[in-house]
Amino acid sequence: MRETRVAIDNAHSLDLNGEKITLAGWAEDFMSLARRLSPTTQQTYRRDLKNYILPRFDAYTIGKLPNDEIES
Repeated sequence: MRETRVAIDNAHSLDLNGEKITLAGWAEDFMSLARRLSPTTQQTYRRDLKNYILPRFDAYTIGKLPNDEIES
């Protein structure tokens, strides 16, 4: 939680409105903040991002993710 707050305070490429940051950019930020998780959890997150999420949604900005496709 502290790392997230520091990232926000430093404007660490986080766009709270989701207008500028792509999902791929967010995923990089997320994984850098997830370094305190167990190695197996990090591997699972990386695998799921690589295989399921980023191939379809990487270029979308956070605020423009298509809800209907995410639910599917």
